[in-house]
Amino acid sequence: MKKIIQFLLLFLYISFISAQESLSITGVDTSKILINGAVDVYVSLNSDDSDALSELDGDDFSLEEYDSSQEKWSDASIRSFQYNGFSPEDISILLLVDNSGSMYDSIAGESESVREKQRISYLFSALRDLFDKTGGYKDSLALFTFNTYITEEHGFSSDRSSLFKSLNNINQPGRDESFTELYRGMNTAMEKLSRRKGRKVLILLTDGENYTYSENREEPHPVFGNNLIDQEKLVEQYRKSGITLYTIFYTREEDPELDLLSEKTGGQSYMASSRNELVNAYLEIHDRISKEFRLSYTPFISTNREKTIRVSLHNSVVSAGFAYLWEIFWGLPPELQWWFYLILTVISVGIIVVIHNTPFERLYPYSHLEVLSPADESSTILQLSENRTLIAVSSQKTEIIHEDNFNSRNDEETGVTIIKEADNTYTLQSEKEVMVNNQPVKIKKLNPGDVIRAEGTLIVFDEAED
Repeated sequence: MKKIIQFLLLFLYISFISAQESLSITGVDTSKILINGAVDVYVSLNSDDSDALSELDGDDFSLEEYDSSQEKWSDASIRSFQYNGFSPEDISILLLVDNSGSMYDSIAGESESVREKQRISYLFSALRDLFDKTGGYKDSLALFTFNTYITEEHGFSSDRSSLFKSLNNINQPGRDESFTELYRGMNTAMEKLSRRKGRKVLILLTDGENYTYSENREEPHPVFGNNLIDQEKLVEQYRKSGITLYTIFYTREEDPELDLLSEKTGGQSYMASSRNELVNAYLEIHDRISKEFRLSYTPFISTNREKTIRVSLHNSVVSAGFAYLWEIFWGLPPELQWWFYLILTVISVGIIVVIHNTPFERLYPYSHLEVLSPADESSTILQLSENRTLIAVSSQKTEIIHEDNFNSRNDEETGVTIIKEADNTYTLQSEKEVMVNNQPVKIKKLNPGDVIRAEGTLIVFDEAED
């Protein structure tokens, strides 16, 4: 009876979750793959019931990875599972604030000379409220602004009072400084965030679209020249660095492109046309991060740079997909200094040079054929003679035979002759077509590594070392 009651309670809880909640993957971190071979996946359920969420464990989730070669989903084992797995000190949030000319208009987007009625005034008031209300938080915040230039107003710190004071250093830009280098700011913020460990989040507060200096002034940017930031590459870097982008539009209109960029990184967008809405948006983002699940799994070996995963709750009642990049230089996290990668590169080049110049004894110091028969898992080595070698190839056995037997072989065998030419090269001759490197031939000059296929048997040719 007790088991029945437990089952009914679980069923009711699953039904409640299915009806009330949605699941999303908010980010993927590949920085530990060299250390333990695992990838961390951050999963969010938009529930206000922390107690109910804390009752879930790894058995309640399933994780699948898409195998593009076989066009199917394969189950991946969840190695570890944590709810609210980060300590507050492990969370880094970078606030990227729009300080372009349009921020000094009114909320409605009209020219405004009275400071108290400008968007930037409402924004600063909201940020002060934000720093005040989160004074007890232990996560690290950084503050960057962007217009024509990108400025680090305050580095990462949990000291909200220090962040509060840094707002006084932000001034209205001049005419040439009023452009909106939005993607450039996002790129700079990404480079800063990627050096952090733990959970990494960028919150973008903006009122407009990308409006670059070089494109609109039709002259090179004073710092960046004509170099522009590509959106797709920017998203790739965010996903590769495990950074989630949240956008807060401090205006009455959203930018669909920024909506999409946020979604691709596992984040989302918010509208905030008042200081209260902005503070509430931040608190919601922070609450969402603090209630994330962290699932670790070992990715399947693949040459694809992009991997697609799917996480499901309770046998696919609710599920979410996400694509991430797992190609990391040297398999190491990006927070290491550039000189560390340089040292690894120099060492690797040195090892390659040593190996290249070290004499190794060849296993077969004579020209030969390596036979890989479908009837035998092991391979057979056939040494080639000084003039010509007669071979009978069948699906059961491939062997060197005498000329008398060669002429009287059965129909299930293909006769192949390997002739050594005067210049010490080898030529294949066959009575009927065989495949050499997937090309049908009867006569073919052989090169080391050539693959011959006849009667379902694979044969690899190799020469002796001079």
